[in-house]
Amino acid sequence: MIEFKQLKILLICISTLLINMNLICQTITKMEFRNQPVTVILSLMAEAAGVTIIPDTTVRGNASYYITEMPFEEALTHFLKSQKLHYQKQTGTGKALYYVSKLQIEYDEKRNKLNITADDIDIPTLVRNISQTIGKTILFDPLPSDDITIHSQNINPDIAIRMTIERHPDYELISHSDYYYIKKKNITNATGEQKSTNNIHKNGENYDIKFASARFFDVVKELFDKAQKEYIFLFANDSILKDINISGKNFEESLRIILELGNTDSAIHNNIYYIFQINNKEILNNYKKSEIIPLKYITTTELPQLLPPHLSSSAAMKLNNEENLVILNGSISELKAIKDFLLLIDLPLGDMEYFKYTFQAIDTEKIQSLLPQKYQRLSPIVHKENNSVIFRIPKGTVSDLRTYLDVLDKTPSSIPVTLRYIRSDTLQKNLPPSIGQNHIALTTNPSLILFTGPEEKFRQFSKELAIIDTPVPQIRYDLLIIQYQESIGNTFDFTASATKLEGSNGAEGFSGVLGNLLNVSFDTVSKFGIQFALDLNLKISESLANVMADTTLNGLSGQEVKFQNTDTFRKTEPDWDEQGNERPGVTRELSSGLFLNIKGWVSGDGMITMDISSTISKRGTASSEEKSALPPTSERIINTHVRTRAGQPVIIGGLIQQERNTTLQRTPILGYLPLLGKLFTSETERVENTELAIYIVPSVEYSLPSHVVHKDQIRKLYHTYISGWDK
Repeated sequence: MIEFKQLKILLICISTLLINMNLICQTITKMEFRNQPVTVILSLMAEAAGVTIIPDTTVRGNASYYITEMPFEEALTHFLKSQKLHYQKQTGTGKALYYVSKLQIEYDEKRNKLNITADDIDIPTLVRNISQTIGKTILFDPLPSDDITIHSQNINPDIAIRMTIERHPDYELISHSDYYYIKKKNITNATGEQKSTNNIHKNGENYDIKFASARFFDVVKELFDKAQKEYIFLFANDSILKDINISGKNFEESLRIILELGNTDSAIHNNIYYIFQINNKEILNNYKKSEIIPLKYITTTELPQLLPPHLSSSAAMKLNNEENLVILNGSISELKAIKDFLLLIDLPLGDMEYFKYTFQAIDTEKIQSLLPQKYQRLSPIVHKENNSVIFRIPKGTVSDLRTYLDVLDKTPSSIPVTLRYIRSDTLQKNLPPSIGQNHIALTTNPSLILFTGPEEKFRQFSKELAIIDTPVPQIRYDLLIIQYQESIGNTFDFTASATKLEGSNGAEGFSGVLGNLLNVSFDTVSKFGIQFALDLNLKISESLANVMADTTLNGLSGQEVKFQNTDTFRKTEPDWDEQGNERPGVTRELSSGLFLNIKGWVSGDGMITMDISSTISKRGTASSEEKSALPPTSERIINTHVRTRAGQPVIIGGLIQQERNTTLQRTPILGYLPLLGKLFTSETERVENTELAIYIVPSVEYSLPSHVVHKDQIRKLYHTYISGWDK
């Protein structure tokens, strides 16, 4: 029986040890947080590690943090340290619990000593936690809500409590055997009377209050003591009041000012003032003013059409159409703007009427100078917000004024402009300095825009457009890609000859046979010389070189051209429906071969700058163990940035790869016999080194203007039909 108990205890110890080791070895992956609540970050870390993290009320605020892959407890420790937080781990339940707090208190009951680590903790919270840790009641009067930082080791509880109120001399600690009491003490002067800490003086029925800084509770208490009235606070949070200087106010006025500064209000019941907290919005409502303005000469149905935009959307105004009233409710500044406008508009009409006109093409700032003399004395009311004007004019003249303003506000006619080489959206993004966005309008035709504006501006725009609307140079890329290789055991046949010729005038030349280059469109002789052509022909004949690409690519300056010579491997993964029937699955593709991307740009001096990216990809053999996986690939990649003059070749090399190929040769019939067949079988291993070389010759092709082409055609016709006749 004793052995069984010992075995049981041993198993429990081993289980606990394994649980702890598992928690220590837990690793969380990379995690990144940007301005997220600290509680959310802790929750996600707990979920990733499979543990429970419990933060208390002191854990607040946001944080940005990046966690690399590391053990969970190490990551948690680093993060909490950056936020001045601490944790306590509790195990034994099969799953670890981490209690996180900004406050860490340890208590040695035998020695009656405390270790406290607290950063920016408000005094009431700190006092409550000390009470809970030492297991002893701490009573306290309403405490200030200041934040305090304490880092102390091996101190008595009464010293720790005194430290929390040390900055506040109006509090004292009373220690009893069973509890503590933090008491708000009364400060008296030498005569034994209570000292006025906030300088409140009573003059008859009025009060003078002046102080630089004081606690809200102290100010209220002293005011009520001076007035000999009773009060009750319905909340516990104190606050600091600063810079108050009022005089000659009665009790109610003085109390109202102090309560508003403390975000509080009061209610009276049985001659007792009950003081409670409110928010700022409720305080501001006390300063809002309400007014009712009857309109005398215009109606409330006409008013919305005459109001400027910044007043029409105001929530401070409501209209009573039945009684023709404007009801205002808001601050003094809000009401003043509306009242000032009503004074301008609500005038005796007599034989006059109001007329509002909104301009489309003319700025209202210029309207006064554009009006004829008979309308200038009308003193129109200008609304810049919506570019409109309100006129007060004699009845029957509205039609004439409207006709005049329609003519004045006529939008200039649009001039169609046809673009020759660039698109309209490109022009809109790169406007010349003479015009703005309001001068052109796009159409569904990308080669047609509409110009709106003065004729002088259009002439200037036409000159600038002639410079902008030119063809983009086109780049021609003559491309030759050759793969060179060296191998062992190959035999080749080569036929090439070259004979040097010398003419009668001393000129030299070559006569030769370059049979393997006849099908190559790339002019190797003119670009690289006869020696390069002979060498290339020789290597092609001996199978030491292979032409992988021989082509010409064309692209506009600044645009990318692509070339690829690839094989595509496709594999469809099987899939099954809910009934277990096979259905077509996802088809995966793997392309291997040659990939070439070129992006060139032509500068003004005829230089061509190119970004060249080349990739050679070779597909391997898929592993038999992973039938569903795509076969592996090997890549050789070159990315380069080069600049050359047009017509000068660029050579890119260095894509070297070594391959081993094994050839198995068997004697017919005998080589396939079991066991004995090995005597009639030979295995040859061959090493091949391959290098990929890319030859690019860029050249610029400019598009000539049509009038130049026309002149060339006339010149050609002249020499063909007229000059030829003279001969």
